[in-house]
This record gives sequence, structure tokens and C-alpha cells, in this order.
Amino acid sequence: MPELLGTLTWDDSRVDIVQRFGRDTVWITIDNDLAAIVHVTGQFLRPYNGWTIPDDIQTWLLREAIAAHILQSFHRTGEEADQ
Repeated sequence: MPELLGTLTWDDSRVDIVQRFGRDTVWITIDNDLAAIVHVTGQFLRPYNGWTIPDDIQTWLLREAIAAHILQSFHRTGEEADQ
């Protein structure tokens, strides 16, 4: 089940950071259109579906996606410890 990790705004567009199936890969959707895939462990972003994302925005989205993934990982670890 996809899990929303965070939401940002870029040029009046909604940018969602979505994790699928607990993997180390997250999706970046812009206005509900898959725009990029972030490989968290390799720390790189690959534009998808013909999207052109400026380098400075790619860097920003990569940092945000990695941070959201790390926070989610800590949250999950805490939940497991509580059980």
C-alpha cells in the first residue's frame, strides 16, 4: 500500500513524496503525476514520464525525500520497539 511521507509545494503544484511497499525507493508525484523516482540508498533522483526537473529542484527533492524516508524508518523502528 502506498504511504504518503510528505507534501511540498513547487511553482503552485502539489509535490508528494510516496513510499511503496517499504522499499528504499520513493516516488515523487507532481499534481498526482509520477515525475521522479528517488533511490534513497544510492541517493539519486531519476526523472520519470518525460519530466524535466531543474537540477536545483532535483537536489531539493532528493534531500526532502531522503529526510522523509529516514524519519519514516525511525517511526517504524519505534513502533516495532513498542510492540
